[in-house]
Amino acid sequence: MGLALGTLSPALRRQLDVPEGTSGREPGSPADLAGLVAGHIIAGVGASAANDVREATRAIRHAQPRRTVLLRVFRDGRAAFVIIEVAPLNKG
Repeated sequence: MGLALGTLSPALRRQLDVPEGTSGREPGSPADLAGLVAGHIIAGVGASAANDVREATRAIRHAQPRRTVLLRVFRDGRAAFVIIEVAPLNKG
């Protein structure tokens, strides 16, 4: 998907009132094409909540390649939904 996930500090998480989330993305990746940028916070993947980086990573990894998945994200202080295509894993 082209995402880099990272943990928010407790202070920043309280300030933003959101769970842990994204720290970046690869140019041209499905995340980039969906408009995700550093600072967007992933709060859910499909029907699963993403209460921490491990939960988000696990849900994304279990998504079927070349299928779409719905991400619930916080951006600019508001909740939004983003549909993103899951890219096949590079095995190299």
